[in-house]
Amino acid sequence: MRAHLHRLAFAYPQLAQTIIDDVTHGGRTNFLWPAIGLVAAFLFRDLFNSVRILVNNVFEQNVIYDIRRDVFSRVQRLPSDTSTSALPAI
Repeated sequence: MRAHLHRLAFAYPQLAQTIIDDVTHGGRTNFLWPAIGLVAAFLFRDLFNSVRILVNNVFEQNVIYDIRRDVFSRVQRLPSDTSTSALPAI
């Protein structure tokens, strides 16, 4: 997935160069397809970035949940000494 993001990162400058060179140097005014490609590159880049963020967030939340669960489990297994407890025994 990371390779696709790198390719899309280079797609925008290449498409922008094509549009600028064809219009300024070539005198070509028909740059509809390169412009559509430029917009598509932006959309795909943002789509892949959103998917990456979503996957990372889910992964991070699962890791945090596992850590909290393990810590809570270990705290529950600690020996409790009620003789020095600040709470009164019932």
